[in-house]
Amino acid sequence: MTPHDATPRPTNPLRGVAGDVAGLLYGAIVTAAAMAVVSAHEAAAGKVLLAVAITLVVYYCAHVFTRVEADRLDHPTASFTDDLREAERHELTVLIGGLPAVSAFVVSVYLGATASRAVDIALWVTIGLLGIFGYLVGRQSGATGWRLVVEIGGAALFGVAVAILKALLH
Repeated sequence: MTPHDATPRPTNPLRGVAGDVAGLLYGAIVTAAAMAVVSAHEAAAGKVLLAVAITLVVYYCAHVFTRVEADRLDHPTASFTDDLREAERHELTVLIGGLPAVSAFVVSVYLGATASRAVDIALWVTIGLLGIFGYLVGRQSGATGWRLVVEIGGAALFGVAVAILKALLH
């Protein structure tokens, strides 16, 4: 047994949260990117929200479609309806992953922020959430010190990249 193997790992705080952590992360990143791109054109809040919702639904449908097609290739005699239902359920995490940024956007606009400022707030929420996921995954893998900082920074970097995209488009 190596010293790394002897390190007790914390229980997985993400297990059972929403099923598919990758879907949550994809949804968060896609939502933030869609907001950044749409808001580059000084769009009204309603237009930003509509474009983000459509983007997220299209992305969800693409995940469902590709999962069903892959499952059909692996198990051609399985029920299409069962494959579709399972894919729809599993890929819901893509939609759920976008909810924090969308919620931050809606609340910010409700409180009087411009659409552009509300997108900035939603991007900061996304960066924070990605950092939290990086922390949880890092701790789950036994990372401490600089290794944990790299896990957190690496995860948050996707949100920072989206914020840079927004800055470049404005």
